[in-house]
Amino acid sequence: MLNEYIIFEVEKSPIKFKKEIIFFGKNSKIKLVFSSLDKDILRIKLFFLSGCEIKHKLQKGNDIVSKILDILSFEYKSEIKQAKIIEKKIVNFNEDHSDLYSFMTITKPSVTKNQLSTIINKYNNNNLYIELYRIAINENNPIASFMFLYNILLNVTSNNGRERQDLVKIYIKNNFPETEFTQNGFNGKQESTFTRLRNEIAHKRNDSNFKTTKKEIRNNLKQFKKIVKKAIIDNID
Repeated sequence: MLNEYIIFEVEKSPIKFKKEIIFFGKNSKIKLVFSSLDKDILRIKLFFLSGCEIKHKLQKGNDIVSKILDILSFEYKSEIKQAKIIEKKIVNFNEDHSDLYSFMTITKPSVTKNQLSTIINKYNNNNLYIELYRIAINENNPIASFMFLYNILLNVTSNNGRERQDLVKIYIKNNFPETEFTQNGFNGKQESTFTRLRNEIAHKRNDSNFKTTKKEIRNNLKQFKKIVKKAIIDNID
């Protein structure tokens, strides 16, 4: 018997489910049902199964859905948007808080049950960088998104906690050898296009132009998302 539930919806979602997909959480205490409705509406129903004694169910439901969306957003390098709960039946509702929940916009035309299960199982380890990646690519301002992504890359390529652009350079050269490197006019070091753009925003450089830098960031953001995603995958424990 399914007594308690939360139903989420997001409008204008490019993701499509050709049929209803049912996914069970750990210990079978949670049941998730993914479906696509008319007018590009994505619906996720979260059921708390009989015997489930989870407290603060609204918050728990938000955590579960957000974690799945973190993973899907990371897999497809897709933006995340907000959605509201459209219906809920929760016992002891006054223990819970918040009615707004993060939702996804995925550019893939469809996701099957096997794909969904594979993706969730692949990244289901509470990795902080997957959550940070989702936040970064959800940023509407391309400069803010780029700088956030660069900080993630600095962190995941760090050595014993030491973050250095030289380590970023080594990682990019080893994994993306097609990347252009140039010698900067500050200290004569080689730097990738991405590090150069980062430094043109973070530091005053007489030979840079903000309008040009901003345009280059827009043009290189897609590739940089790919680089940072691979760096996160390479550093998942």
